[in-house]
Amino acid sequence: MSNEQARRLNDIALDRDLYKLFKHLCDKLDGVRSERIEVFLNDTVVDSNALWARFITPFPRVPRITHLYGMYVNGGSTLHEELQNIIDAYENDVARIKEAIWNKLLENTLNMKNEFQANLQNLEDGKGVEPYQQK
Repeated sequence: MSNEQARRLNDIALDRDLYKLFKHLCDKLDGVRSERIEVFLNDTVVDSNALWARFITPFPRVPRITHLYGMYVNGGSTLHEELQNIIDAYENDVARIKEAIWNKLLENTLNMKNEFQANLQNLEDGKGVEPYQQK
């Protein structure tokens, strides 16, 4: 896989996650769904990791894209807490909750895209890219 292909795949998967999570959370706020936030996060993360696990990365020491995003898997509880705090902070103001949730999910998505781009730059600069190590 070329660097450009890896970057495009990464961007598509992260954008898909952003929209999927936002849609699930809006459905929950609108009373269409009743599942807990963790269910949406886990479903989205598992789905993306299954996709990413199929693709070999351009990084010699990181065999699959999934191995770059252990932080995404392990960050689920933190993101869950942040999203729940947003819901609690704005109480019944659904419009403000949706805006704040969108901003949080977008921020996370952009951070992950930037991290992937930095990994590609490190590769091009001859620096190593290590798989995520859970702390």
